[in-house]
Amino acid sequence: SSQELLEANQQLREESERQKSILTDLRYAAAALLPHKPASPGWLTSKDEVVYLASSLSRLIDQEKQHEKDLEQSKLITEQEKAKAEAILRSIGDGVFAVDLKGTIILMNAVAEDLSGFTFNEGQGKHHKEIFRFVKEKDPNSLYPSFIEDVIKTGTIKTLENHTMLINRYGVRIPIADTAAPIKDEKGVVSGCI
Repeated sequence: SSQELLEANQQLREESERQKSILTDLRYAAAALLPHKPASPGWLTSKDEVVYLASSLSRLIDQEKQHEKDLEQSKLITEQEKAKAEAILRSIGDGVFAVDLKGTIILMNAVAEDLSGFTFNEGQGKHHKEIFRFVKEKDPNSLYPSFIEDVIKTGTIKTLENHTMLINRYGVRIPIADTAAPIKDEKGVVSGCI
């Protein structure tokens, strides 16, 4: 999943930073250990120790280069997966939006934009009730009970009752059928709703 790729990407980035730090420390140590003048005493007592230190540094440099390649590959895969997910989302004929655990909009497709009258940029970061006003047809003056919050709390799929309406940005009432499903990670922990 995209989340797993992002986490792997972050781990590679952290490991690369750790390797860079070790390499920097070893470079400073090597500079301090080697004699600067023929008459100055060095901490390295033999040619073998210098060769060992040089080969260790070389291995660390190679490891750092490999980590950088892995990081670039991970970034590429993440970008490809993101592009694929966005293409799928765009091609869905139904309005789709996703919220985080607080009910804040984190995603909207073009159909959801058309239905609500709000663009994703306008809705992003706002509570879903500010953008998607669901009401019962027979009681259009009160918002539908918090079914999205219930999905997040229970981790179960919920469907709105028949005769539900979406009141868009312009006050137009649009009859809809809606289902909300929890967004779960690989361990089953709910992180939002779609």
